[in-house]
Amino acid sequence: MGKWFTATLLGAALALVPAAVRAQSPQPVPDSTRSPFLRQGIPGLSEPSPNPARSETTIDYSLGETSGPPPTLRVFDFLGNEVITLQLSRRDGSVLLKVSTLKPGIYFYSLETEGRILATKRLVVTR
Repeated sequence: MGKWFTATLLGAALALVPAAVRAQSPQPVPDSTRSPFLRQGIPGLSEPSPNPARSETTIDYSLGETSGPPPTLRVFDFLGNEVITLQLSRRDGSVLLKVSTLKPGIYFYSLETEGRILATKRLVVTR
C-alpha cells in the first residue's frame, strides 16, 4: 500500500503544465554525443541525459530500419496528461528537451510513428 499511496499523492500533487510548453521546437544535438546503440541503427530511445533534469535534457532516438514517416516524441505527466509534443523531422537523431517550465515530478516520454508507440522511458524533473 505504501508505494501505491505515495504514487497517488505525487500524481495528485502535480499541476497541469501550461499549453506553451506543448509547442517546443526540437533542438538538434551533435552526432558525436549520441548513444552508441542509436549509431548502430537499432530502433528505440535513449535514457535522458541528465536524469533527473533541472532545465534541459538530451534524448536520442532512432527508428532503425523501419519505414514510415518521421516520428513524434510525446511527453506525459504522471497522470497521463500530454504536456509536450515534438514532431521530429528526422528518422533518427537527438533532441534537447527544455524542462525548466515543467513542474518537478515524474514524466514519461514515448517515441511514436504511424500511431504506434515504439518505446517509452521515464524522466524525472527536479529543481
